[in-house]
Amino acid sequence: MIGPYHVLEILEEGEAQWSLGYDLRLLRKVWLRVVAQGTPPVPATWRNTGRVGRLRWLTGRRSTEENWDAFEAAPAGRC
Repeated sequence: MIGPYHVLEILEEGEAQWSLGYDLRLLRKVWLRVVAQGTPPVPATWRNTGRVGRLRWLTGRRSTEENWDAFEAAPAGRC
């Protein structure tokens, strides 16, 4: 679990860990980015931008225990 999301698989590890997750409440896949403590939150301009080709930010958390962001997963075949 990362926040309210169930992790299905880890996609990439590096500066940030990217995972494919699932939102049981809304029944959709999400991409999860886990970052190091102290990483600033996603800027408001990025969170509010809706553009083709850009991941849509859903939610995130920054605390001493959790540092992650959730994005709407791209449809199959578009990534």
